[in-house]
Amino acid sequence: MNSKIGLLSALLVFQLVLVAIALTAPLGDSEAPGQLLEFAVDDVDRLTVSDGTSTVEVALEDGLWQVAGVPADADKVADILDKLAAIEAPWPVATSAGSAARFEVSEADYQRHVSVFAAGDTVAELYLGTSPGYQRVHARRADSDEVFSVALSNYEIGVSTDNWVDKAVLAMAAAPTSIELTKPDGSVETLRNGDEGWLYNGAAANQDEAATYANRFTTLRVLGLVDEDAAVGNDGPSERGRIVAANADVQTTLIISRQSEEDDYLVTTPDGAITYRLATYIAEQLLMADSNFSVQDAAAEEVEPQDEAKAE
Repeated sequence: MNSKIGLLSALLVFQLVLVAIALTAPLGDSEAPGQLLEFAVDDVDRLTVSDGTSTVEVALEDGLWQVAGVPADADKVADILDKLAAIEAPWPVATSAGSAARFEVSEADYQRHVSVFAAGDTVAELYLGTSPGYQRVHARRADSDEVFSVALSNYEIGVSTDNWVDKAVLAMAAAPTSIELTKPDGSVETLRNGDEGWLYNGAAANQDEAATYANRFTTLRVLGLVDEDAAVGNDGPSERGRIVAANADVQTTLIISRQSEEDDYLVTTPDGAITYRLATYIAEQLLMADSNFSVQDAAAEEVEPQDEAKAE
């Protein structure tokens, strides 16, 4: 009797162990999360993105990311590559060849076609289509019929050059200590920081205003590249100002122009080779339109409220 009870107890324990294993074991490779794409991010040297109408290419040149012949935003490129390499695809939402068109991830109908290259070889190719929800998009690997819903968005993988241009390309690493603005009429305004502090046209300047203006060169951001047919030369009626800003390490020249009052400002490099679009408020700040460096005016603004109080 005791032996039977012991046997039954052993069987019960064995069954419980099997149940525990079944509950904790993976459900199988087909339902386990996995990476949709497999490539080494560090090996990638080129990326192309197309929407069927426009295509943009970002490529490594001499160790630096470039787009349309100008510096690309290296942080953005790294972020996109990391996201592509980390895409999880737990299970497909469709597996038939015919479903690709419905989700807009077919070779003939897609919202994004992303290709990743390394040493001339395609190491990843992906079609992105409709969005099933916030920051999610349907995706299909080029060599498969399976369609997945992945954590990505078409918006962040743009097909415009402006989506990839380094917006801080003209920013200085440290604030300039010497700034010279030449206006279209030939007049020159200068700001220099030395032992006597900031001097405006050789006279003592409002130190806070001068420092604020100088720091704008470290936070300078462009909107993107200008269209070739809208570019302007270094000389001509469209030029609104020429700025030479320098510190102990570097000197930079910015040529600011505008075609009309309705257009964006343009900022051109000294050789005239590259022209970027510049937001109106940023351009006018650099052109000293809203700056007041006069110490006397600043002092008067502080005294006037006190005088009014005494009058009352």
